[in-house]
Amino acid sequence: MKTKTKFHSDVNGMTFLKGVYWDGTWNVLPSACLKLGKLMRDPCSLVEKGATYQEAAWTCLFAIWASVQVPDHYPILGAFKRLARRGKHSKAKLRPEAKLGAWFEDSIYKVRAAELSREQGLAMVADRYDLSEQDIEAMEEQILSVKVLPCVLCHPGFCTLRDVDYS
Repeated sequence: MKTKTKFHSDVNGMTFLKGVYWDGTWNVLPSACLKLGKLMRDPCSLVEKGATYQEAAWTCLFAIWASVQVPDHYPILGAFKRLARRGKHSKAKLRPEAKLGAWFEDSIYKVRAAELSREQGLAMVADRYDLSEQDIEAMEEQILSVKVLPCVLCHPGFCTLRDVDYS
C-alpha cells in the first residue's frame, strides 16, 4: 500500500475523505463525479421487475446522487445533481436490498459540502485544477446535454480531475 503525504502551510488546499478545505471549510471534490457517475451492475437488477433499461438507469442515477448534498450551482457536481434529478420521475422503483445512496435516511451517510457561492466554487475549481471558467462551463453543458443512459462524457477537463485527484 502506498501512502501520499503532503505538508501544507495552512488548511486551504488540504484534502481529506475526497474533499478539500477551501476558505477553512470542507467541500466535496468535483472529481467525485468520476466515481459517482458509474454503476458496475445492470440497473435492471436493482429495480423491481417491469422497468425498462432507461427507467432503471435513471432511477439508479437519481438514487446515487441524492446522497450528495451540493447546491445546484456547485461547479461540475451541481450539474450532475441536476442531471440525476431527472430520474426522480422514473416509474422504476428500487428494490429494498439495492441500498443505493438515496435510501440512507440518516444524514450521517450523506456527503455535504459547505455553502459556497458560484463564484467561490469556480475560483476553487479553477485554482485546484488549472481549468478556466469556460472549461468548467463546457463540462457542465456536456453533463446537462445527456438524454440517454449509459453515456460517455468526453472533455479534457475530466482527465484533469482524474490526474489531480487520483494519480
